[in-house]
Amino acid sequence: MITGGKTMTKNAKDRTFETAEFPEYRVEAYVAEIPVPEYMESCVDIPTFLGYCEACPSYGKTWACPPFDFSVQDFWRSYRSFYMSGKKIIFDTREISRDCAVEDFKKISGQILKKESHALDTELIKLEAQYPGSVALSMGSCDVCGEGGCTRPFGEPCRRPERMRHSVESLGGNVGLSVKKYLKQEIQWMSEDRLPEYFMLMGGLLKK
Repeated sequence: MITGGKTMTKNAKDRTFETAEFPEYRVEAYVAEIPVPEYMESCVDIPTFLGYCEACPSYGKTWACPPFDFSVQDFWRSYRSFYMSGKKIIFDTREISRDCAVEDFKKISGQILKKESHALDTELIKLEAQYPGSVALSMGSCDVCGEGGCTRPFGEPCRRPERMRHSVESLGGNVGLSVKKYLKQEIQWMSEDRLPEYFMLMGGLLKK
């Protein structure tokens, strides 16, 4: 069974940076829960996304990313359902039309996405406690160790396993297709000199 749609809207003032160079924005939440077999059939392509991972600078350098010492296909199949949680970060319309330098643009998007990604990761990890045996899936590369960096290049175990989670993409999940098919949203991309109308983040929770 699929459930979805907008479930929460935050006022811009709740998510606005104090410094003037950052644009105002609000966050909307979208959720859907589908059986894992259905999700695997419609949105998981392990060989294709493994190829993308191999081309990434983080390949083999963090415990959250491939190559893994387990079967990704069996990993998916060990769970019953996939709860998807998406966050739509919508900018003030006055900010969308504002021209800005490429470097300023990267700073804006990077800071906002990092803040909201961490917020979503924290939310999903809290949900794990409510569903025994579940595991959260995060967004993008793992950076929970911050400046200390991952211990994997040194052959040492993860120093923060209680926080480290694999991303949907690292397990072969197509986030763009997932967002479109199940959350009924589209992912927008930034141009070199303008903000998109919104950013879309997606993580999830695999349930037993």
